[in-house]
Amino acid sequence: VLELPENNVRLYSHEDPYRYKIIFSTSTDQVSEYVGFREIKISGRDVLLNGTKLMLKGVNVHEDYGTTGCADIHDEIDKVFDKLQELGVNFIRSSHYPHSRYFVDKAEKLGIFILEEIPLYWYVFWDEFDIESKAKRQLDEMIARDKNRANILIWGVGNEMSRDLSNAPHIASLANYVRTLDLSRPVSYVCSIRDKQPDGNFALFMPDYMYEALDIISINCYCSFMDDGTDKGDCARVVRAYEKFGKPILVTECGAQSVLGNKEGGHHDEARHRNILKQQIEEFFSTDLISGVAVWILKDGRTP
Repeated sequence: VLELPENNVRLYSHEDPYRYKIIFSTSTDQVSEYVGFREIKISGRDVLLNGTKLMLKGVNVHEDYGTTGCADIHDEIDKVFDKLQELGVNFIRSSHYPHSRYFVDKAEKLGIFILEEIPLYWYVFWDEFDIESKAKRQLDEMIARDKNRANILIWGVGNEMSRDLSNAPHIASLANYVRTLDLSRPVSYVCSIRDKQPDGNFALFMPDYMYEALDIISINCYCSFMDDGTDKGDCARVVRAYEKFGKPILVTECGAQSVLGNKEGGHHDEARHRNILKQQIEEFFSTDLISGVAVWILKDGRTP
């Protein structure tokens, strides 16, 4: 039995990612594990870590390590975390699937929080392939593996599904299913479907009950890049479209694309990439509504 004084626990955070070492021993064997203690709560539009408002600043990361692909090569994963520390992030989204145990443990050791999600995205044929039951099995496995990791901040039930309205009840059902497995963390789904109205504001395509089933509303937004007709201020208007739910809003993807070394102008110019990303981030934070941003993406990858 592990006993800790109630008022003398060293709480886990990005600034102080302290973990207690637990040793399990028998007469013939001994194993050890590390565990951190922290509290995550949702208070209105804020995410609270140990009672303090948390602002997430990070990137998306694919499990692709150059010449070794997605193989669990620890030296290659360490190089990714060297870059993440250089950037100063406190948050990553493991796009679009759980990464290896070593990856999660390394992030926990460094105090980097994770939105961990199952690989459920784009065009989903729910009835034809009994997808919801398979998604629940994926959630079972992901949560069973990582529920004791202090840095797992949010469970994700999917990403960027099509505007087919039949997606909504399944997304809400999966969010509620997560709560039968773990009530200690918020659950989210990454939304990308919106329609720009004649007045310049954005209307949500999916029914309200889907968003209401989530603890955190996560949105992908590429204003000024994906659509050349985007107006300045659209990133802020997209965020405000979700304001009515009174929940934390997390920008889980934003950015642009460029070709390394391209300084000749055009759609994939490095300077254009930098300027668009700067504009997007400034607009998101101008709303005072978001709980953080994860830029797409840390580096090029070959995984979908």
